[in-house]
Amino acid sequence: MRGAPLSSSAQAAQEVHPPKAGVPPGDTLRIGIKRKTHRRDDVRAAQADAEFTAVRQRALERSGYLCVDCGYKSLPTSNKGAGAGAGTGKVGSSLQVHHVNDDHADNREENLAAKSALCHAYHHVGCDAAGPDGCGGWSSRMRVAYAPELSAADLNLLQLAVGVAMDAGGAQKAAAQAIYTHLMHLTRPVSEAWGTSEAKNFAAALERLTATQYEHRRVGDLRLVFHPDLLKSQAENWHKDYSMLTPPAWPSLTK
Repeated sequence: MRGAPLSSSAQAAQEVHPPKAGVPPGDTLRIGIKRKTHRRDDVRAAQADAEFTAVRQRALERSGYLCVDCGYKSLPTSNKGAGAGAGTGKVGSSLQVHHVNDDHADNREENLAAKSALCHAYHHVGCDAAGPDGCGGWSSRMRVAYAPELSAADLNLLQLAVGVAMDAGGAQKAAAQAIYTHLMHLTRPVSEAWGTSEAKNFAAALERLTATQYEHRRVGDLRLVFHPDLLKSQAENWHKDYSMLTPPAWPSLTK
């Protein structure tokens, strides 16, 4: 497949990359897309969304306000500026809730999983339109990287820290920018192999797979690198969730 444009063949999405040592066997984040009926095409969308709104908070409570993938914790606070209930006086959390089986009308307890925005994005790499509790508009601002030495969840936490440090200034900002530059270098092998590293192009290839092919897609070594603007927007949530853990305080955590 080396040198072949991804747009020329959906088979690129089935490339085999065996798991590497050091990657947690429980890492379940795989690049994927929404393949079932979209809300915009579903006549039941309004009813399903109303049902979802009624159970969303309970799903977050059951998770302990922890992302099931990376473990990011976002406790609810009154009138929080991000997440459900923002500006309404209700409790809110920056976590999102994902429908595990890709059916937004299936709001059973076991089908709802709390996710950080970065982890949730792995399930919707083709989404470039805003939608309820999802990562709308992100597809054009994500790149695919080859990073088997890091789990997707750990890389998401690293990128979140990068986003926070980018606003810190001084040496921490410089270090964050250096890390981000290295992460972008990790997209080069993907571009060389498939002719692109843009997430939206991978999404287009995944769309052309059969249901069986998609279920068995082998993209375990591929990761998402998010645009700095997306990371900075998530850093805003960090500052709300961890106001005492600003970058200047980070060195003390290692002592």
